[in-house]
Amino acid sequence: MEHNEYAKHNSSWIIRKFIAQNNVDALMAARLHLDGNRNFNPYDVIQIPDNILLNVGIAEIWTLVADLGGGVAYSNANAQIGVGDSAAAESPSDTTLTGPLIDYVTMEASYPQLSAQTLTFRGVFDGSTANNAWNEFAVANGDPGTTGINMNRKVSSQGVKANGQVWTLDLSITLT
Repeated sequence: MEHNEYAKHNSSWIIRKFIAQNNVDALMAARLHLDGNRNFNPYDVIQIPDNILLNVGIAEIWTLVADLGGGVAYSNANAQIGVGDSAAAESPSDTTLTGPLIDYVTMEASYPQLSAQTLTFRGVFDGSTANNAWNEFAVANGDPGTTGINMNRKVSSQGVKANGQVWTLDLSITLT
């Protein structure tokens, strides 16, 4: 009997948008919410399905899986999550975010997190970071301006982040 194996990649992005509330600044409100304090809720939560894996990211993942040497893990110490303002369609041949206004932040403490078959990355963009259009998203395994390799890219217009607002960005990837 023939047996076929199929792998499926499913991803989902979540943006949570916070403003100052109840005499608590937006960054504190975001951290309190993310720590489970539901007295501080985002004013908007957006879920964005899908993204594409980039060819350079796929090669890096296989390098790590096969222990071929030279690969850099997408770990808390290395990973960065980024946003940019380009609305140019994503392509597997992309190597980074493509807009002129790009910001990456390091992973929040304890991220990425693995639960069953889902890996979740999280970045918090404080009130002075990435205050521009949020049109594209990616995760890299280091500084994308030097040696970091972007794993993926998603293009989806999600508005303009204003100075003082705090937006969080999660990426969950499930393999089945």
